[in-house]
Amino acid sequence: YHPQIKHALVIGFGSGSTTEALERMPQVQKITLVELNRTNLENLQKLEATSRILQDNRLEIVVDDSRRFLLANKPKYDLITMDPL
Repeated sequence: YHPQIKHALVIGFGSGSTTEALERMPQVQKITLVELNRTNLENLQKLEATSRILQDNRLEIVVDDSRRFLLANKPKYDLITMDPL
C-alpha cells in the first residue's frame, strides 16, 4: 500500500475497471497502461463507456508486452496492477 499514489501502471486494459478506478483518484497524476492487443484498444475506442476511459489526459497508452516494457524502461511506479481479459 502506498499512501500517495501519483504514478500507476496498469498491465492489460481488461474491461477498463482498474484504469477507470485510478482515474477517479484525484491524487493520481499519471497512469501508464501497457496493453498487448492494439486491436482490442481500437475496438474499445468505439464504445462510449470505454472510450471515455481511454481519453483521460493522464493516461499514457503503450502497446507492448508488459514484461518487455518493464525490462526496457525500468520505470518507478507507486502502484502496479493487472487487469487482463
